[in-house]
Amino acid sequence: MLISVTDWVALLGMSRETYYSYKRGDSAPSKGREERLRKLLRELVSLVTLSGWPTTPALIARGKDRLSLLNEELEKLRQESVRQGE
Repeated sequence: MLISVTDWVALLGMSRETYYSYKRGDSAPSKGREERLRKLLRELVSLVTLSGWPTTPALIARGKDRLSLLNEELEKLRQESVRQGE
């Protein structure tokens, strides 16, 4: 996997315990958190489909460096959305 669970939970803004609880279906996110997660997932899908992520540098990078590259690309995508008024 290109992104480790540790990096996913950092990206998602939750603990590993919460991540695994959601994954197992033991609990569900609050409405506010679910909306934030859905927004982030839409951004990630856009990044993959429109921007061709992972790029070669991301494929070569390791661990935290790859997460940093992902965060940079997400920020660019967000700034572009703001410029377009979305």
